[in-house]
Amino acid sequence: MKKFIIILSLVVLSGNVFAQSLDRKGLIGISLGPSFPIGDFADNSPSNVNAGFAEWGINFNPINFGYIFGQYVGISASWFGAAYSANINGVDAIWSYGGLMGGPMLSIPVIEKLDFDLKGMIGFVSATSDLSEYEKNEGTRISFDLGASFRYNFAKKWCLLISSDYFISNPKLEDGNQKMTAICLSLGIAYRLK
Repeated sequence: MKKFIIILSLVVLSGNVFAQSLDRKGLIGISLGPSFPIGDFADNSPSNVNAGFAEWGINFNPINFGYIFGQYVGISASWFGAAYSANINGVDAIWSYGGLMGGPMLSIPVIEKLDFDLKGMIGFVSATSDLSEYEKNEGTRISFDLGASFRYNFAKKWCLLISSDYFISNPKLEDGNQKMTAICLSLGIAYRLK
């Protein structure tokens, strides 16, 4: 842990050498990728009353936003959604959720044109379980996201995003709570804001 802190400190302190373009401190973009449920959300054991039976799905972020104040610290926000297929007791189903989140962001220059961003966000999620066209289960709850991304500034006004996020929520549905935990990977593109 001590080595990690020393290395992180050196990277942050050497930021002036690899300084990100001061005329572009923000971004707004879009991203898409696979999402992998974990824990109870992915469990398909009938004996587990908390099992979600979710299989891998897809996540979509129509809006990824970030803005750096000063040199390294900023804010991030996301409008997001995800959907997963499931087979609940022999019945095909779909889990889906979407919402808005925001929180702090730390941006560390790695090399010229490449930045590493860490973010922690909190917000709300609206979740739905569709067992059939006649049976829908809906609910909302607070959600959390811990994410990391590489941002490659390939042009003055554009960058590529490669992200990994750990998402967790426990929405209160009509027939009980369902803990939703997933690892979301995504690839996207963003416009660099002044």
